[in-house]
Amino acid sequence: MIGVAGISIALAYVLYFRVAAMVGATNLGLVTFLIPVNAFLLGVLFLGEVLLHSMALIGFGLAAIDGRSWKAIRQPHRASTRQNMCM
Repeated sequence: MIGVAGISIALAYVLYFRVAAMVGATNLGLVTFLIPVNAFLLGVLFLGEVLLHSMALIGFGLAAIDGRSWKAIRQPHRASTRQNMCM
């Protein structure tokens, strides 16, 4: 059992630093905010825990911290921009 735990931890470290090299430290830091959310959703699915409205607030907070949704809202759709350039 200790060997399985050691291999899992070693694999997690390798994946963590490989992903850090690809996406950067800021985006990698956002992953730590998703751990409680995933744990809660798995609890709802498998353990019958109650889903509260506060979970939606957490989701909106994570989306606001990430900033990608705000960029998508502000930028025009790229396909329509390409069509206008071709005409």
